[in-house]
Amino acid sequence: MRTLFILTIFLIAYGSLFPFDFQATSLHITIHDLILLESGRDFTGLGDLLANIALFIPYGFIGFLLANRSHQKHHKIFAVIALGLLSSYTLQVLQLYLPSRYAAWNDIFANFMGITVGMLAAALPWNKSLYINHTRFAAWRSPQGVLVIAWLASELIPFVPTLAVNLVWGNVKALLINTEIAPLAILTKAISWLTFAYLLESLTGKNKADSAFPLILFLTLTAKFFIINSNITTSDLLGGILALTVWFSLFRILKYGKTEKLCLLLLASITANGILPFGLDSGAQVFNWLPFHGFLTGDMLHNSQILCEKLFLYGSLIWLLSIPSKKIFLATILAVFWVTLIEFAQIFLESHTPEITDPILIVIIAWIFHQMEKQHNAPPITPIVKPTTTQQDAISYKYQARPWKMFSIGIITTTFMLALAMQAVLALPKLPYNIKELFLYNGNIIATFIFSLALIWVGLSSRLCAWLIEKSKIQILALPFYIFLAGIISLLILKLSVTPESISDIAGSSNLNWQVMEKRIWGDIGVALFNSLQAPQLISGIERTVRYLALYCPIIFFLVIFNILLDHPPGYPHDRGRKWILLFMSALPWLFLCKVIAFDYSSTDNLNELIARPGEYGIGGGGYLYLLLILITLNAVWLSRIQKVCKLMLPLLVTAAFIPIGWYLFSNGLVKDFQKYNQIYSGVDFLLGPSRSTLLPTGQLFLRWSLVQIALVLLLAFSQKLGAMIVPHHNQPCRPDSNTAH
Repeated sequence: MRTLFILTIFLIAYGSLFPFDFQATSLHITIHDLILLESGRDFTGLGDLLANIALFIPYGFIGFLLANRSHQKHHKIFAVIALGLLSSYTLQVLQLYLPSRYAAWNDIFANFMGITVGMLAAALPWNKSLYINHTRFAAWRSPQGVLVIAWLASELIPFVPTLAVNLVWGNVKALLINTEIAPLAILTKAISWLTFAYLLESLTGKNKADSAFPLILFLTLTAKFFIINSNITTSDLLGGILALTVWFSLFRILKYGKTEKLCLLLLASITANGILPFGLDSGAQVFNWLPFHGFLTGDMLHNSQILCEKLFLYGSLIWLLSIPSKKIFLATILAVFWVTLIEFAQIFLESHTPEITDPILIVIIAWIFHQMEKQHNAPPITPIVKPTTTQQDAISYKYQARPWKMFSIGIITTTFMLALAMQAVLALPKLPYNIKELFLYNGNIIATFIFSLALIWVGLSSRLCAWLIEKSKIQILALPFYIFLAGIISLLILKLSVTPESISDIAGSSNLNWQVMEKRIWGDIGVALFNSLQAPQLISGIERTVRYLALYCPIIFFLVIFNILLDHPPGYPHDRGRKWILLFMSALPWLFLCKVIAFDYSSTDNLNELIARPGEYGIGGGGYLYLLLILITLNAVWLSRIQKVCKLMLPLLVTAAFIPIGWYLFSNGLVKDFQKYNQIYSGVDFLLGPSRSTLLPTGQLFLRWSLVQIALVLLLAFSQKLGAMIVPHHNQPCRPDSNTAH
């Protein structure tokens, strides 16, 4: 408690003296200044008043609790008040040396009000029962309780209600007029409310949370109409509705696995908000090493709201990461590592401010959580006790009929969220023109939804194919059959969302009929055969399908092979190595055939022109690209096998380490300087740049590739996890939290 009190004083001093631009030589302080402190100055606004009050509320609260422990508590309480007033006055005097700050007695009076409010809150009767009746209120004296309050505070700041008809009606009109849909804001709100519901469930229990969550959500959104300087947006409304839908259709059914799913969603939300909108800056921004720079400049009300929101997001992330291992330290290291990566990435992004504040904030939150558990002897951080093996078997039997229901809900939810994310990506500036021209229906939500389903099918089908092949008696024949079948399904889905020109530009157009009939590549027998068929359209359709399969199926081959390699079914033969070699040998002819069709005899100039010719080590561009494909698929399969969030650190570190390797293989697999249409560009410029004429610096191209590689790995890994819901891995026993059946 004493350490927390000292930390509170330090933070008050830090916030009062920021940005520390002392100029003692330029100011001449007189006795008049020291006594009056320009007492005639008024507050600049409501935010200024509330900020000065809120600054000393923690001081008064913690100071009263600390003094109340002493035998001479009345003397200690007066000492805390005197120390607070002296500190406030001293800070005001020091602000005379800060040109950017303004000293006044009004601030001291507001600070005294904050001390009084904090002490009254600590002295209330309910607060005494909070510590006496441990069994009843212990759950609320925990990180979950702090996070629940932090989220409600971020939504309801500045807590000043009004019944003014003009203000309320203005908020209603703003909601009705501003109907713009922001996919990222909707997803962020939905994920935050889902996390709030899970925290509430850990505090009150499942039944009470199911009743309280919709009520709190409704009251919070309604209250925003009646609070000064607060308004409800379309994103708030749609995010709340989406959270309710997902909670009662998916999370309420889940017995286990909520923690992992929410943790991944929260990580995705924090990452997306850290890098979007994704506009690359022409030059690197300066990294701000001064902590809390953003929070202490600008509108204090808005900054307080952002601070409470980040307290909720980062605190929830630490709490969720620490549940499997019950180690806050490990969760803190992982959270700090990930957020620091985002902050460093912001150096190259527009509309972002890279600074050290967020990693430091995570450390402070983790330290506070640790102190809460240590001082108040809080219950274990795990909110749910897993059943015994016998209970697990009983629950597994009970929910054997539910995997397909859970799988369907997971597919629909994931596809919808991915489609919204894709809509946000399509709105970014300097996007490669070939991506913007890719979709049917001008890239509306229907097209991106179907395209998202096609992307998810890549990893999902690989898991299904691996399971079917392992169950087959003749794996050599089952391997190509199931993989080519998955490729045909992928093409059918893709045709509903992508223009035919885009597929032809990538996979190639039909020219087999002309090659056979005009160039007579199959001789007289080929000419006679095609004349007898008299079906050029049928031949063209078959050829287009084969060319697409030759380009698409290698990624499924590698995903399936790595899935089978990482499976360890009980009773598997001891000659496992020999069977793995046979699996690779049976796949090699098909991979070679795909390479011949897609590259050697391609009918599109894009592939032939962009792929580098044999160069370093005598390896052609196709060799580098196949190595890149192996790298990404192996990484995705390994990541999909991680069952606990606490074990994600090593795979994520390896994923980050693979990015430079992927960039090396990608850049060496494509031509360096290709000349066409009186322009010189590289294959990397063509695929990642906005156009052939607009060439980006190498640093920006590397950053774009980093995001592409990370997105590919995470998408393939997550879609394989979806497939594991209905066809589990052989080395993973069926559990209720994965909703899989024996």
